[in-house]
Amino acid sequence: GLGDVYKRQGKELDYNIAVFSGYDIQNDDVMEGEIGILELPDYENLDGVILALDTYENAKMKAMLVEKVKTRCHCPVISVRVETEEFYNVLVDDNEAMKEMIYHLIDYHKFKDVCFLAGPKGFPDSDRRLHSFLEIMKERNLPVKEEQIYYGHFWKYDGGPACEQFIDKRGKMPEAILCANDYMAISVCKDLIARGLSIPEDITVCGYDNIWEATVCAPSLSTVSVPYEKMGRRAVELIAEANGGKKIEKNTYFPVEVVLRESCGCVNPEKKELLESRKKFFQLYEKQRELHFQSTYLAIALELSLIHISEPTRP
Repeated sequence: GLGDVYKRQGKELDYNIAVFSGYDIQNDDVMEGEIGILELPDYENLDGVILALDTYENAKMKAMLVEKVKTRCHCPVISVRVETEEFYNVLVDDNEAMKEMIYHLIDYHKFKDVCFLAGPKGFPDSDRRLHSFLEIMKERNLPVKEEQIYYGHFWKYDGGPACEQFIDKRGKMPEAILCANDYMAISVCKDLIARGLSIPEDITVCGYDNIWEATVCAPSLSTVSVPYEKMGRRAVELIAEANGGKKIEKNTYFPVEVVLRESCGCVNPEKKELLESRKKFFQLYEKQRELHFQSTYLAIALELSLIHISEPTRP
């Protein structure tokens, strides 16, 4: 993830990197613990801060974080992927890339019935991508009805409810489902396959972000590639430059590009890309397997400790 990118680049520039991450769970029972994470950083003594505000669905936590950084930090602050007025920003021009994907579906594939799986309402990335979809559909004189749009959560469980709306409630199969990120697109593919449908023969699915899973999933996913690693490296560099007295621009933009694969029927993934993705998949499997073992041993150790504590003291 980006945390690893920050660590690698920080090490090269002689910075110590601390990553503070929560789960942003919408549950009052655990909210106190989640908010407690915001108290962990030593805000006043940091040399730089990088924010990933688009990962916060909880508006209260996001506002609390921004306020703490604004009032307590005395260092350069970089917002990655979300444009802010208060801080420096590292951004992508995802409007143009999403437009290119929509043009591909409408002009190349000649689709007219396209549904859009958005993220949560109010999320800047989702709102921009949905706006691009509506703009191009209107430009091509293709009316969009309310049931052609579903608001998900940018996660892996949105496919089923979205397909229920796009297929069951509408009473017909769309020609394509365009998703605001890859996790939702992969979830849509799983639900469609469970219904006995073939992708792209029966329906096309496209995503956004080009996560590594987009290559190893079946079918491989047509998507929009965002240079997250370059953005992360540049964010760390901007902090170093600002601390060195160099004037830096308010906004730094990175280009994105459309990547066509099996899910739209255009291109098969290259062998090199497949091998790299399979390597990442195996590394993730090994890591999860090791964590499973550690959790099992920890549970056993705790159980033995409890048994030992509960044993009555013998005379």
